[in-house]
Amino acid sequence: MTAVALLSFDGHRGDDNNIYVFATNDYGESWKAIRNGIPDSAGSVHVVREHPRNNNLLFAGTEFGLWASWDRGANWTALKNNFPTVPVDDIEIQAREKRPVLATHGRSIWVFDDLDTGSEKMDSSVATSPLTFFPPRLP
Repeated sequence: MTAVALLSFDGHRGDDNNIYVFATNDYGESWKAIRNGIPDSAGSVHVVREHPRNNNLLFAGTEFGLWASWDRGANWTALKNNFPTVPVDDIEIQAREKRPVLATHGRSIWVFDDLDTGSEKMDSSVATSPLTFFPPRLP
């Protein structure tokens, strides 16, 4: 049994547009804010999900886009890749292919088709390396 949990909540209905993303490693006895890099301008956080093959890779859906963290929430980066600035209401990691599927408000469903090839192998050494090669995804 794991002691880890992630939590996000959205207070916009109460006129609270702050960023709320938290993690616990002790069954909820204590919680740590993990929002570094998600600016206030991103709007409320609707959802946070962990990648099933890389537990350091997290995705957060906000009122104005999608964010990723390769260091378990210590730092976040906006994911663009032609993704529009829309609310991301839910994120599901596809069971077979392990690809993020996003439910957005106003732009339908998005599948990040090849995000998993390099993203699940990202870590701090890759981020600081001048060049990194990832193996191609095989059919």
